[in-house]
Amino acid sequence: MAYNINNFVKVVNQGDRNLQIIDNSGTVRFSVNPYQVLNVAQNNNLLKINLKSGRVITLDFQNSTEAIESVLIIQQKIDDLVTVTPFTIDKDVENWVEDVNLITPEGGTLSIWGHLLPGTTSTYNIGSPTYEWHTLYVGSQSLVIGGVTISSANNSIILDSINLGSELYPILITSDGSNLLINGTPSSGSVGATGATGLQGTQGITGPQGPVGATGAEFIVSNFGNNRILTSDGTATGSIAESNLTFDGYNFTITGTSSFSGHTIFQQTSEVVNSNLVTTPTVTYDFNLGSIWYHGTVSNNFTADFINLPTTNNRVITTTIIISQGATGYSPEVIRIDGITQSLKWANGTYSVSTNKVDIVGLSFLRLNNNWQQVIGQISSFS
Repeated sequence: MAYNINNFVKVVNQGDRNLQIIDNSGTVRFSVNPYQVLNVAQNNNLLKINLKSGRVITLDFQNSTEAIESVLIIQQKIDDLVTVTPFTIDKDVENWVEDVNLITPEGGTLSIWGHLLPGTTSTYNIGSPTYEWHTLYVGSQSLVIGGVTISSANNSIILDSINLGSELYPILITSDGSNLLINGTPSSGSVGATGATGLQGTQGITGPQGPVGATGAEFIVSNFGNNRILTSDGTATGSIAESNLTFDGYNFTITGTSSFSGHTIFQQTSEVVNSNLVTTPTVTYDFNLGSIWYHGTVSNNFTADFINLPTTNNRVITTTIIISQGATGYSPEVIRIDGITQSLKWANGTYSVSTNKVDIVGLSFLRLNNNWQQVIGQISSFS
């Protein structure tokens, strides 16, 4: 049964001594001595009234907002009932008790939501010579003794001054911000003036010359067998004949992959063209033989299967297929790489072939993240 937040506690009248909880029909369900209430707490949509006897009265409301509001209503009703009390105690604390001389909260912990003040200043003690508190925890600037604040910062205790010894003959330790003062006198004398700089001494004699360093590795260009170039093998005198570098006095030939960094200038360039006929459904294009192919005769549309394309990431590879068309135009309809069909995207989304002309098919392969990300192509006709 959910209680009505607007009518779950009976109105306090003159002469009432108990807190009365009523249901939605107005029937009193609980009658509680306010001095026996240990505390009230809210959990979700529930209000719990904990009594000193260990009994718990639980009231359920429509939602958590009403349960929170009910805590304030219960505390106000208890304050209305306890208008005149035989002792002085802050009503903001969590526990209301009848005998302030003996506080024994459940669980060994007394929680206070507010200030704890003595009835008379500088009169009562916390603990005694025979009943000592074990440990006192306070904030970084919360301990004031006789008007002197003791604080902490960076794991250090901060005090303006310390008196050591008796009241008649104290040793006063203070600081002026840069020096430690004992009874007002610096603990160390002031730093004396810096002495004059002495004359510069004469330059010493030059030391002996060091030994000659070892000869570095050489780069040898030599016309070895079959015009192969000799290069250093990493030692001071050794060499090795490179099989992929040849020079015959006029032509310099590199076989394999070459990498150039920076601005590269060539006065003239030429590329290798591979030529063959297209008479089968699938034509293999070996990149190791070049990147340009010429078909003088084509008798059918075909599948172009490219093999040995480099698989280095972040690269674009371009190839060209030159087709001499007859009365009927043909072209590659399917693009494969190492036998795997790729998704081909044509310029402007379409392509067309010509008749009795020369068509040039340009293909670009984009390699990223260990995959062929894009294959794009276009066909241009020449006559």
